[in-house]
Amino acid sequence: MKLIDKLEAVENSIVELQNKIENSQDVAELKGFTHELNALQAQKQALSEVEAVTENSAKTEDYLSTDKAVEDFKNSLVVDRKSGKADYQGWGKKLAENGLTVEDPAKVLPRKLVQEIQTALIDSNEILKLAKITHNNGVIVMRDLTSDDVARVHQEGETKVIQNSKIKSSLVEPRQIYVRHGFGALSAKLLEDFDDIFQELVDESVQKITNKVVDLMLFEGTATPNATGSGATENGFISIKNESDTGKVIHVDGKTDLPGAIEMAIDELTQPGKKYLVVTKKQKHAIVKALRVRQPNVNYSSSNDAIAAEFGLDGLILYRGTAKIKPTIITEGSYVIDMGPFDRVEQFRIENNTEDLLIETIATGRTLRYGGIVVIDIADE
Repeated sequence: MKLIDKLEAVENSIVELQNKIENSQDVAELKGFTHELNALQAQKQALSEVEAVTENSAKTEDYLSTDKAVEDFKNSLVVDRKSGKADYQGWGKKLAENGLTVEDPAKVLPRKLVQEIQTALIDSNEILKLAKITHNNGVIVMRDLTSDDVARVHQEGETKVIQNSKIKSSLVEPRQIYVRHGFGALSAKLLEDFDDIFQELVDESVQKITNKVVDLMLFEGTATPNATGSGATENGFISIKNESDTGKVIHVDGKTDLPGAIEMAIDELTQPGKKYLVVTKKQKHAIVKALRVRQPNVNYSSSNDAIAAEFGLDGLILYRGTAKIKPTIITEGSYVIDMGPFDRVEQFRIENNTEDLLIETIATGRTLRYGGIVVIDIADE
């Protein structure tokens, strides 16, 4: 029963009891009715208090989602010109005015600022857009159904053959990904409003988290299902490089004919969806060079779009990190990354006059679909 229905039922019972008390002539009966009435009134009071808390909570959530909350946050934030430390007391008062009292108002951000951080994280790296992004607090439970058998024709009088199918369930344990950024109080003094501080937060910290997530997805992820590996290797991601299921990440040989290997790789893809070739700048130049050698009379453009069109792909994305990745074709949504909400911590250290900013998120990632990713094996660069 909903809270409002419970409250209404209690109020109706109170009215009925009050009518009984007015009409009763028996002293013992009146005493029982009065005792029951007091209990109902106490129950009504308790339900009313719960209703008030619920309404305030909803009101607070609504407030945090408004443009006014963003404006109040910026206007109430005070940065001490001497120490560079941000004072959130004014923001705490604004929260209290809207029904929320917290011990540390610095950890309660307007929803639109949180969304801006998350949007910046996804939009700031093209490779990350290829993954399916979910938000289940860093939890991915995978259930894979596999079978090597094919459909059979039944002959009358024969016993139907039992075929072998396997359902495998596994969990990759998530890990925290963080950036801790420190800058001197003098730098803080030069940032006169929160817009500048926040922009630096997004530009510096979020970009680094983005790059780390992409590296974990492509190359660095060394986790194992159900955390069966050593503690040092359990970093929350099973990378494309280290995926052991050859049905999810297929490999083709590209050591002698790179353009031909790309064409073979495309034929291996069975998942529907847009397909993108992810390469380094050096690999891109090698592809263009090989195409020109293959057909010297054709003037091949070196633009990303032209190379993608040559192979019938939806795009080419340059990997700009430092990991030694191999050319990889990824179908959108074939790799899944789950990320929890972002936490932000700010602390001023008086001993060295620095301001610490920390952004962290819990995350995990692994390949999701069969026949959606192909790695082209080339000689190590």
